Amino acid sequence: MNAIITDLIDDHKRFRFLLTHYETHLDALRIGGEPNYRLLRDLAHYFSLFPDELHHKKEDIIYDFLASTEDHLSSSPSQGNARLHDIRTDHDVISADAAIFRKGIVQVLAGQQLPRDELSLYGSKYILTLRRHMQHEEESFFPRACASIKPEAWRTIIDRFNDLFAKEVDTHKAREVLDIEKSLLERLA
Repeated sequence: MNAIITDLIDDHKRFRFLLTHYETHLDALRIGGEPNYRLLRDLAHYFSLFPDELHHKKEDIIYDFLASTEDHLSSSPSQGNARLHDIRTDHDVISADAAIFRKGIVQVLAGQQLPRDELSLYGSKYILTLRRHMQHEEESFFPRACASIKPEAWRTIIDRFNDLFAKEVDTHKAREVLDIEKSLLERLA
């Protein structure tokens, strides 16, 4: 498998590990228990930053490359492929859901009233959306990228990654996100 896709799948594995803990604390919230709101806040903070700042940008570059190179093939019945699913729209929805849940957790920690079922719904919606999205990518998008993109084209994609990270990624925010991830993984191991 392609090293870039392997890295993206590794991100998904970490996301799933963290989402399991997310769900555990949401379950406590749902049944009237006391979840660890600070952990939920940290998870919400992480998920509102990492995917958008580091992960989705890579997937978007691959998506854009696929969309531009195989558009004429993607609707051809002889190719056996459905039109390329728009993961950029998924990324926007995931980002919005993460921001809504994060805002709710911040409100609760600031002492504001927010119904438990409303907060639980925000978190559950986010988790479900992200899990479905990752499953689609792993079952359809990533295999399609591996099958459709030639080795020399991957070098072009890597160049686009490098350009993106040199021009658009806030290195301080990226470092913060990676520090949050490291802290969460250590706390939850």
